[in-house]
Amino acid sequence: SKWPELVALSREFGIKLALHNHGHGSTYGNPATVLKLLDTYDASVLGVCLDVGWVTAAGYDAAKVFRDYGDRVFDIHYKDKRFTGKEGKAAWEDTIPGDGDSNYDGLFAAILESDWSGTMAIETDSKEFAADPGPFIAMAKAHFESHVGK
Repeated sequence: SKWPELVALSREFGIKLALHNHGHGSTYGNPATVLKLLDTYDASVLGVCLDVGWVTAAGYDAAKVFRDYGDRVFDIHYKDKRFTGKEGKAAWEDTIPGDGDSNYDGLFAAILESDWSGTMAIETDSKEFAADPGPFIAMAKAHFESHVGK
């Protein structure tokens, strides 16, 4: 594992590390794996970049995962994915936050309850949205404001 080396560099240079999750099949797709690593190192060096779209595509509830990670969520990728698979085949596509399968009602409630003050970045893996991001960003901001205000 490279974690001891990364943590040593983090301490040496005063830079916090944020572990980013992806879906099933990735090293950190399962929140239990992430929690084990968080238990190994303290919050002064290691936290989480919670990608809501990917945690949803991996089959987990973003609100529960956020609560389980506690104060270790340094930043959030504000992304949504919609299940598009058929006949038992898992397939997900990016969509506008709020239009997919992510539990944003629960996540925003958890964020507001915790008084979280990390960074949230609007993100998409969609080439279509990335080609003309203006409307995508406007709709994501409107969804955000509908939950937490301006």
